[in-house]
Amino acid sequence: MLTDKCHVWFNQNLVIPVATLIILFSLLSHPANAIIIEGKVSGVITDVFTEGNRSDGAFFDVAVVGQSYHADFWYEFDENNFPPTYAQDSFREYDFGLSSMGIVVHVGNESYSSTTSSEFPLTHFRNMINIFRGDNFSYFNMTTYNLYSAVNPRSENRLIDINFYSTTMDYFSDLDLVQDISVVATNGSSLGEMRLLDYGTRDGDRYPGDFYDYDANIYGNITSFDMQVRGSLVDEPDSLGLIALALLLMGWRYRCHIKPIHKSKK
Repeated sequence: MLTDKCHVWFNQNLVIPVATLIILFSLLSHPANAIIIEGKVSGVITDVFTEGNRSDGAFFDVAVVGQSYHADFWYEFDENNFPPTYAQDSFREYDFGLSSMGIVVHVGNESYSSTTSSEFPLTHFRNMINIFRGDNFSYFNMTTYNLYSAVNPRSENRLIDINFYSTTMDYFSDLDLVQDISVVATNGSSLGEMRLLDYGTRDGDRYPGDFYDYDANIYGNITSFDMQVRGSLVDEPDSLGLIALALLLMGWRYRCHIKPIHKSKK
């Protein structure tokens, strides 16, 4: 009798709320398409050029010709909801805007990013990826930069650029941005080039473009790079919660079925 009551209570009191929860979870559950692609390029600095009346900081003191460097990069990509800014059969341009992408260069214990705080408010900041495949020329390019300019007149520009040569494009899958790649150059060859620029004006009597009060340029070849997809297209936690809820309810119903309750005889 009590077993039947358990079933009746289960059916009458849980069916409607459980059905409601399952429907709600089903509506909220959808595949997580956004994934993180992160990687690193490594190489050796091949050229350094600095001039001007400003102290460039510790990073530029350490970044000398022959010094090893590595640059970490990442970007968040959603194949379903992030169409290219510009597209042709052999070319794609993606504009990541103010976020969802970044590059940081490391030399020794010092680091440099184009998004480092500036004494001027930023008026232009962009993260871009361009991919081109041609018969005689191809490239994969990542750039993160910010630019300040005003009529006062002053200007500041910071840029980090990673560019892979045409031969390295053989390791990429067509124009795909979501892929795993690991390559090391052999026989002293170079996979591409890293470029870092930091320049601008400070004096009020000089107009941007006439003369830069400070100018720092660093170039390095790329001897290895690694790009990995962190995660995959999997269901979000709400889907897992739906499964757990269903298992819990099944277990409870099973418990009611196999464990009848007996009253002790007096």
